[in-house]
Amino acid sequence: MQDLLFFIIDILKFALTLLTYAIIIRAVLTWFIPSTDNYLSRVLYKVTEPILASIRGFLPTVGMFDLSPIVAILAIQVLQNFVLDYIAKILLGIP
Repeated sequence: MQDLLFFIIDILKFALTLLTYAIIIRAVLTWFIPSTDNYLSRVLYKVTEPILASIRGFLPTVGMFDLSPIVAILAIQVLQNFVLDYIAKILLGIP
């Protein structure tokens, strides 16, 4: 049972890593290809927009800069490095 939980934690970490890369690629693509006319931009938009839109809801705008990708990546890193690792330590019985 413990191995299954560690496997699930590893899958979650991998998915969060992929999400981080998707956010980074989307942010870089908006500098070069601002429209969503191509397939990659549409896929990245559909994957990342629910997260970024929810962050934009409470994050104040800073001129023309969208800081929601930075906040999203920081939140993902906290989730990966602290929350999931803490759960893994609890499963191992490490205080």
